[in-house]
Amino acid sequence: MIVKMNINQKYIWFIKNGKKKIEVRLYDEKRRRLKRGDIILVNNGDLKLKVKDIRTYNSFRELLLKEGFKNVIPMASSLEEALRELYNIYSPEEEKKWGVVAIEIEPIQDISPSDTQ
Repeated sequence: MIVKMNINQKYIWFIKNGKKKIEVRLYDEKRRRLKRGDIILVNNGDLKLKVKDIRTYNSFRELLLKEGFKNVIPMASSLEEALRELYNIYSPEEEKKWGVVAIEIEPIQDISPSDTQ
């Protein structure tokens, strides 16, 4: 499956250079459909990522501890700073409602998108 996803521009360099290996999202209905091997078209196809693995967690703190906060927010100097960055995007209420997902990603070269969602 090919899915579209927006990622903040400040993370694109880190992804392309292998510094950001985990994309974090709420484990909402859209993310529950993701599977290993799926392709993510980032920011209208500027970047193509392959989903290497998907792991779910109850909280951002748990995810950052297990995955390593530098793999998620490479410019963060501490776990607390990485948490603040995530809570600037998602609320604690959303986190509690949906849980969170670590999407292990790797940049890939050209693909031929046939059906995007």
